[in-house]
Amino acid sequence: MKSILILLICAALINSCKRIEPSNNALLAEKVKIWHVVKLENKYNPSWVSGLDTEKLFSQTFNNVLSNKVNAYIPNGRFGDTINSMEKIEVERINRYMDWTDSTIKYEDLKEISFYETWVLDKNKFRFMKEVHGWIPIRTWFRNGDLLKRQVFYLYPDQKKKGDIVASNIIYEHALENMYPNIMVGFDKNMLTSYLVENINSGKINAYDPIYIVDQSKRKLTIQQIEEIIGEPFTPSILAKYFYSIIFLEDWYFDENTLSISKDVKAIALVRFKTDRFLSEQDFKKKILFFLFFN
Repeated sequence: MKSILILLICAALINSCKRIEPSNNALLAEKVKIWHVVKLENKYNPSWVSGLDTEKLFSQTFNNVLSNKVNAYIPNGRFGDTINSMEKIEVERINRYMDWTDSTIKYEDLKEISFYETWVLDKNKFRFMKEVHGWIPIRTWFRNGDLLKRQVFYLYPDQKKKGDIVASNIIYEHALENMYPNIMVGFDKNMLTSYLVENINSGKINAYDPIYIVDQSKRKLTIQQIEEIIGEPFTPSILAKYFYSIIFLEDWYFDENTLSISKDVKAIALVRFKTDRFLSEQDFKKKILFFLFFN
């Protein structure tokens, strides 16, 4: 009996040590929780979203939901790790939200998607991984000159399957502001910038010229070239000070049966956003600093 008790105590101590080990996630927490909206139209850079097959994504999604093959829920704002508190949405309400009749079923008003995800930037393998837990198609339209938006329904697939590619080389920007509808829990900008500066300076991570966004050419940058782009020394404090947003380059996969979406993060770019003392307070300078490509 005494030996069994000792074994149980040892097991508890081992488990407690595992819980306090430092995270391998360069974003801080073991898994960073993110709620954010991706715009499916980009009038300034239409090529950023040209690889997304919206017809395939939405036609199969609505077919499954309207035929009750997949559960969808009322988008009441309480999106977490469980669906126990969520109420299933009725087909009549979906039709009302979409302003559909029997003769007019269209998807062109679906111009945004709200995602609930967890993010991990693996320090050892240098991979940026996202797990999509749930997503919401958002209808946007104009009425009497006013822009209106409506969350249609919430999907929280109980089975996560990769499926087939539905977006190739899709590009979008994610601001680091912690403001609705973009909410970030567990993300530490200072920790991320310290990790990147240390590893870029040591040569463990390569930074590439932002010209990639124009011609898709990969030109490795020297530290001197990075400082010329930033306009200041390449230090964690300077990078964190002006680090405003992340541009993601991804492939999206969609399973037509479960309606789950998976994201393969191929690269990110850090974006600077700062005022210029010679400009008015309303004018800002925004610039891509460098790209990082993942294994």
